[in-house]
Amino acid sequence: MSQRTPLIFSLIFSALLFTISCDNGEKEVALLEKEVLDVHDEVMPLMGPRAEIDILVTSLQDSMAIYIADSTVDHSEKLATFQGAIDGLESANESMMTWMREYQPGIEDGQSLEERLTYLKDELVKVNDMKALTLTSIEAAKSLIQ
Repeated sequence: MSQRTPLIFSLIFSALLFTISCDNGEKEVALLEKEVLDVHDEVMPLMGPRAEIDILVTSLQDSMAIYIADSTVDHSEKLATFQGAIDGLESANESMMTWMREYQPGIEDGQSLEERLTYLKDELVKVNDMKALTLTSIEAAKSLIQ
């Protein structure tokens, strides 16, 4: 065995480790991106015309109209609660629209692995915040309608 053999094995081993670590990093990026998009895809059907949020807003507005028509009792507190629920639903919808406008799939291309992971982790926090706002506002609205 020549004196170069340990060096060659060392270089091959280093190259193999580098390849494996890069593959793991790329897998982590792909999984993180999938997780971000899965959260979006879970919440998106709740938005838009004929979706749950739109139906709830319409129901709340209809309920408000009934209370407004009844002038025999002061319904200002109830109306404020309904309006707060509508505002929450509209805020959730706007949160989704803002996230979709600002999310830039592939923006991390050309960046280091660490920068790509940081970007996607930040996006995961944003999309989960949007999901929480959406689900909370839907529950609040449903509690008023039932």
